[in-house]
Formats: sequence, C-alpha cells, structure tokens
Amino acid sequence: PIRPSTAFPSLVVHRQGAHWSQSLRKHKCPTRSRKNRSYFDLNQAPPTVVEEIATAYAFGLEHYPFPTQSATAGIFAAIGDILAQSTSNVVPPKSDPRNSLEHVSGADVVAAVAYNPERTLHYFLKGLGGGILWTCWFNVADYWSTSLTQQVTAFFSE
Repeated sequence: PIRPSTAFPSLVVHRQGAHWSQSLRKHKCPTRSRKNRSYFDLNQAPPTVVEEIATAYAFGLEHYPFPTQSATAGIFAAIGDILAQSTSNVVPPKSDPRNSLEHVSGADVVAAVAYNPERTLHYFLKGLGGGILWTCWFNVADYWSTSLTQQVTAFFSE
C-alpha cells in the first residue's frame, strides 16, 4: 500500500483536486480501514520526495525563517565547496605542457587530489552565519528600497 511520509505527515503540497492532501490535513496520521486498504485515492499520486522537501522547506521559511535560511546558506556553501574541491582537485594530464606537474612531487599530487571535509565544514559554518546576515540585510534592503521607490515615484508623478 501507498503510505504517507512519516517525517512530515501534515505537510503536503497543495494541488488541484488533491483528495489525499485533504485527508492528510484532516487526520494527522491516517489509519487503514477494512473498506479502504490504501491511505490515498489511487487516482491521485502521492507526493514525491521533492514535493515533500519543498513543502517542509516552505513551512520552515514561514514559521522558522532565520534557522531555515541559515541552514540553506550553510548547505549551499558546503555544496559549493564540494564542487570547488572536486573540480580543482582534478590532476591535469601531463601531456598538456601548460599543466605540467613535473615540478611537483608525488606526495603533493596525492595531497592535491584528496577531498578535505574539514574545509567543507568550515564553509558550512560560514554559510550558517552568512545566512542570518543576508536574511537581516535583505529585510532592511527591502524596507529601504520600497520606501525609496515610493518617494521617487511620488516625486516624479507630481
């Protein structure tokens, strides 16, 4: 049988005609009855993992904006570092004279190729703090830009 997510049973993506979403909102943890052996209307697909993550993220942004945005910035900083390390740690071929490694010892090549999780953790923690700073900055900038736009519009419309 198709089962709802146990992580976020009351968080669902709202779609047109989502019968299962209404039943999930009505009953926090739906139970199986003898008459209906499945949790959802089989004509309506259950939420995908991406939909559940998006719904949980939207819930977090609405109810816990600072921790959610901080965690988001930390995760993206860590992903960015992982991508940077994976592309910069590729050893160029020796056949290319511009990328010659003849002056580098074997130990340096091994060290250059190794992934550094401590560096990723460092960037993750930077992202956590940066996420809070950016959240505060964008709230202030949004207020200032809205106020300034209204003043400029009022000035030029007179």
